[in-house]
Amino acid sequence: MTVLISGLTVFGTQDAFAVTKTFVGASGGNWELGTNWSPAGVPAPNDDVVIDSALDFFVDINSAVTVGPSGSITLSPTTSNNNLVTNAGGSLTIFGTFTMNDGNDDIEVNSGSTLTVGCSGVVTIATGMIFVPFTGVGGTLVNHGTITGTDFDNIVIGPTGLVQNSGTLPAGIENNGGTLQTIPSICVVGGELLPIDSTALILAGAQTNAVWIMSALAVIGSVAFGALYITSKKN
Repeated sequence: MTVLISGLTVFGTQDAFAVTKTFVGASGGNWELGTNWSPAGVPAPNDDVVIDSALDFFVDINSAVTVGPSGSITLSPTTSNNNLVTNAGGSLTIFGTFTMNDGNDDIEVNSGSTLTVGCSGVVTIATGMIFVPFTGVGGTLVNHGTITGTDFDNIVIGPTGLVQNSGTLPAGIENNGGTLQTIPSICVVGGELLPIDSTALILAGAQTNAVWIMSALAVIGSVAFGALYITSKKN
């Protein structure tokens, strides 16, 4: 599909009071449960999230979670396994930073879920791992940003996993019969449009940048912290 640029203006918004949110669930648990966080409450997109426990546990994402351009997630343990898991119907979209500080940690993109790294997203996993999927059938990683790592298997693609990339991936990819694709994208950086044909527009830079969309087709879209994903159909 060709998307013509003109017309509709879209703006992002920043959180007024971004804070540091630390996961305090005693044995892991759901991201969406406010009492699992200190201070209490589910993290906002531009908060700084810290998951750092001496215990082995899983933090489960069952909804659409966004890390905004000013937000971050840090997995910090050095002697335990703190794992972030996206489950069926859940998604994690990163426009800010995601950092793993140890090889004991991983992101598990399970069946029916998606991990997306936007143009401005930077994921540093050192010797950690991203599994696509860890369990079940399917699981999708879409990367428009930068993912770096130093291990031979930073990204492990299962037989039914899908990885779509228009950005930078680490050299350490273990593909066990899944799909690794190169895809196009459109990035708006500092207000400048990079005219590449695609169905996705990703903002990188100030959230006050505007995106204009016009098409001969009916355009249906949604906006969340600098991202506009477009689907369309004929009038």
